[in-house]
Amino acid sequence: MALHKFLIEHAIWPAMEKRKGNKIREIQRALEKSQYEDVAALQRERLTELLLHCKAHVPAYESVLPDEDTIRQDPYAALRCVQPLAKRTFQTEAEAHLADNVPQSARIANCTGGSTGEPVRFFMTRAQVESYEAARWRGLGWYGITQGSRSVMLWGSPIELSQQAQLKNRIKESLLKNRQILSAYHLSEQELAKQVTFLNRYKPEYLYGYASILTAFAQMMERRGLSLKLTLKAVVSTSETLEPWQEQLLGRVFRCPVANEYGARDAGILAYRCPEGCMHITAENCVIEVLSPKTHEPLEKGESGVLAVTDLHNFVQPRLRYLLGDVAGISGEACRCGRTLPLLTHVEGREDDLLLGHDGVLVHGNIIGQLLRPVPGVGAFQFRQKSQHEARLLLVRQTPDAVIDEASILAQLKKVLDSAAQLELFADEKVTPELLNEFDIVFTTVELSCRCDRPVIRIHEIFNDRELRQKIEKAKYWDQIDVPTVDSNWFVMSGLMDESRFFVLDGEQTYEQAVGSMVRRLTEDGQVDDEFARRLCERERRGSMVFDHAVAIPHGIQYASGKLVLAIGVFHEPLIYRDHEIRVIFLLGLPEQVASEDSLLIRVYDEIITVAQDEELLQKIASADNFSELLRALYRRIGN
Repeated sequence: MALHKFLIEHAIWPAMEKRKGNKIREIQRALEKSQYEDVAALQRERLTELLLHCKAHVPAYESVLPDEDTIRQDPYAALRCVQPLAKRTFQTEAEAHLADNVPQSARIANCTGGSTGEPVRFFMTRAQVESYEAARWRGLGWYGITQGSRSVMLWGSPIELSQQAQLKNRIKESLLKNRQILSAYHLSEQELAKQVTFLNRYKPEYLYGYASILTAFAQMMERRGLSLKLTLKAVVSTSETLEPWQEQLLGRVFRCPVANEYGARDAGILAYRCPEGCMHITAENCVIEVLSPKTHEPLEKGESGVLAVTDLHNFVQPRLRYLLGDVAGISGEACRCGRTLPLLTHVEGREDDLLLGHDGVLVHGNIIGQLLRPVPGVGAFQFRQKSQHEARLLLVRQTPDAVIDEASILAQLKKVLDSAAQLELFADEKVTPELLNEFDIVFTTVELSCRCDRPVIRIHEIFNDRELRQKIEKAKYWDQIDVPTVDSNWFVMSGLMDESRFFVLDGEQTYEQAVGSMVRRLTEDGQVDDEFARRLCERERRGSMVFDHAVAIPHGIQYASGKLVLAIGVFHEPLIYRDHEIRVIFLLGLPEQVASEDSLLIRVYDEIITVAQDEELLQKIASADNFSELLRALYRRIGN
């Protein structure tokens, strides 16, 4: 056994288990035993326990579930008393699904990526996370893969993390997980030989990544006649539907078994493919039902329908019969491997398309959402690429008077796409179903005034945890910005600041009072107009501007001048607002019109993101007692 692998499995993991109480391997050992036993009895026992918990402690189910005796007599029949739960319904009733006996300190906030509809915000517990991870490691274990096995992930985006965060992440991945990451957002024929050489030198035991990216990588290798000079235990496909032809390609090119991992961020690892080729449902962790798409009535085994999932470990915010948006069936057959776990038929899930970028580089489709969602004024967008040089972008204004900086959007898109994007701007009331139905997917931050037949992905805020991880290239815009700075080691936002725009906020104030005091000062000084406070309140009502990472970014149009107004307020002690900590408020007064070549706003957003990601820097800013200390905190090396 390699030294690094040995240390991970015999030193690092035991230390985690002892210090943090990590139970992943303990749960994994139990799963490895139960997979050959009467798993149906275990599932029934856990379902009964969950339903009794929901009946007693979850408002959404108190009056829906039958009495205790009925639940104990037939928990599956009791479960069918509950109507299948659509994601949109859960979003509107999320509070009612919170268990009243799980303390807030035990809740772990999470959010889906929105690939099958609207992004869903939900809470988890540590026990859930560990049960999910244990199920993943059991599935990988079927291929001889263990926690210390060296791997390469085709995953992640270089724009998601700052350079400092990328370095920390690489160290964590390499030292603690024995894993390297190849970007899933840029694959090119020109770089292919280098990537294959790296894999041959690094000698991973397995590859893990998006089905589409693994497929594209394999296709390039096959076209170029390249092969790996190593023996892989498996290629593991995840996050997207793996079609039979893709599986055949991966097996042919990488000359190893192809594993398929099926799950969802809001449901866990639901099924894993064994070396015999069957998708085994993680029946110890969930109940999966196959329902008619029209009536939501249960279908017979072998029939294909929509999947409804009940997570048996979700006691914090239970979602009974939760509709994932995927289509599959459950087989009545048994697998030759001898495991008693029920079998899932082929999953007709959705996948992100690949886009064609600079010089034929393949770019993962969900990068478009990451690039456009932070842009002010954009209520919804659709992107369709016809060829490497032709694309169409439809934008919907967030409000009828919203100002959208088209040049900024194009600048962001052209970082990854060589496209002559055509921009068409519409107020929400001008959008029709016929217009929306021309496109594949609709992204929106507002409730659309019409319905369409396309998948609609709701983005609830302009800035959220995903957006705060976005990174924009700094050097590209530096020379285009007319902002007074001492040298290039200053944050650009420091050139927008003076003593009148820095506030040490009273910790006894509420968030609204703190923002109000900042706005009053700016209004008195003539830096924003008299109606700015009202517009800010209206914007807050449409969606909270308090985000993860202890920052708030209230923003709105100001008419006092044609310049961007930035004010910073700090709390020396964190302020709690709607279950979020706030330590720094970045108050932005946006100019009514943005010059087509001006990238100042992009840079300011970029720097706010940098601050939010850097805990040490955020603390320095939050601890500033005066403007001089704030300026000292805003001095740094570019790229750090």
